[in-house]
Amino acid sequence: KDVAALRKVTGAGMMDCKRALEESGGDLDAAKDWLREKGLAGAADFKVSTMSGVRIARDGQIHRITLAKPERRNAFDAELIRELHEAFSDVGDARVVVLAGEGPSFSAGADVEWQRSAVELSYDENVEDALRLYRMLEAIDSCPAPVVGRIQGYALGGGSGVAACLDIGIASEYAMFGFSEVKLGIIPAVISPFVLPRIGAAARRYFLTGERFDAPTALRIGLVSEVCDELDGAVERG
Repeated sequence: KDVAALRKVTGAGMMDCKRALEESGGDLDAAKDWLREKGLAGAADFKVSTMSGVRIARDGQIHRITLAKPERRNAFDAELIRELHEAFSDVGDARVVVLAGEGPSFSAGADVEWQRSAVELSYDENVEDALRLYRMLEAIDSCPAPVVGRIQGYALGGGSGVAACLDIGIASEYAMFGFSEVKLGIIPAVISPFVLPRIGAAARRYFLTGERFDAPTALRIGLVSEVCDELDGAVERG
């Protein structure tokens, strides 16, 4: 957490921030001073912009997109879907995009209140909602720069759908996945064009049962690329 906080305020690289904290004995202010003395803070190409639910940071040639609704476990609603679509629609000349979720979970799927509101929508409005979700996933899947995902905690429903759109998905050993839509009496139809090429025949079981499965299982069936116990270091390595 201290490394992330230091990176946010200084724009320095992760390894430089780790070194600064080591040299300063874990004191954040001293670490900032160390980075400034070394000329590693305040990089001109480090820029941050924030929407209501998505934070975008440009760190040199790395484009970082972070789901920033930790109080809702980064669950998807209409606004977050729109913002994430917008974020992936223009990544400029980035060499790589890193997608992460702030807080204890990557994304817990669809926001419950948003799902409840769908009951009051017309058929055409529900279809349009589904198309917006599809276009968001398509924007991630077709991003011109490679997309690396940092997956921790819950990645359920649409969260697992997003995981399927990543070029490289790196999951914490404690991450939990699942296609839980069936428990609401619906099928994961919108995400299936992205999930099926990833996990193939395994979808027959996990789409049908809605059961949650752990990171090693996600790796075995092809939903993620790597499982590790030191997530930030693995993501930075790419």
